Amino acid sequence: MKKLLIAFTGLFAVIAFADSWNGDGMLAPFGPDEMRADLKTVTAENPEIEKQREVNQTKVAVKEEKKERQTFTFHFPLNESKIQPSDEQKIGQLGDLIQNRSAAVTLSGHADSTGPADYNRKLSQERAKSIAQALKRQFDIGDQKLRIQAFGESRPVASNETETGRAKNRRTVINVLAE
Repeated sequence: MKKLLIAFTGLFAVIAFADSWNGDGMLAPFGPDEMRADLKTVTAENPEIEKQREVNQTKVAVKEEKKERQTFTFHFPLNESKIQPSDEQKIGQLGDLIQNRSAAVTLSGHADSTGPADYNRKLSQERAKSIAQALKRQFDIGDQKLRIQAFGESRPVASNETETGRAKNRRTVINVLAE
């Protein structure tokens, strides 16, 4: 007669089947192929086990996504893509951080809603390119490490109804994940 052993460790349960008790009061397990087949049967008969396994896998994936990151934001005057002198130190910090990294970094350019959407998309691309060019020039960072995205006016962080809001939207953002 098969016996079922369930051991709980925190959020996880270990399920084992055995043919008989051994002399030490422990279950004597049978072959791993039979155990796998029985575990599949238990899972198929109890969809809650499968749901919990999926939840646990999702929790692990979310934890992996929550790596530390450092965000650099560069703001631009209306209709300009030139880096401001006040941002030169920030370029230095960013370059030092990504210079010896193996992973690529994405530079996301943005614009306010002043002007046509196509113009704003091109302007946002030029803003991201200006940061990329400074990194290439000052730190010899290759094109393969820098990805440029141009969002134009499609992702505002503030209202485009006020000058203050529009100024916040004229930006390039770089998120650097910890390795």
